[in-house]
Amino acid sequence: MSASPALLNVTGQRLEVQHLSTPHARGTIVLLHEALGSVSHWRDFPQRLAERSP
Repeated sequence: MSASPALLNVTGQRLEVQHLSTPHARGTIVLLHEALGSVSHWRDFPQRLAERSP
């Protein structure tokens, strides 16, 4: 389920993104942050959230 983070260029700004999916996913959750700086600082939280979301 885990995908490597990637950089996305949006109007001249670089955003670090990571797409996670589960077989039972029915929607999208977007996590935005300011102070943490990168996807790696979230550790396994996004993956655990995706696994536990209906």
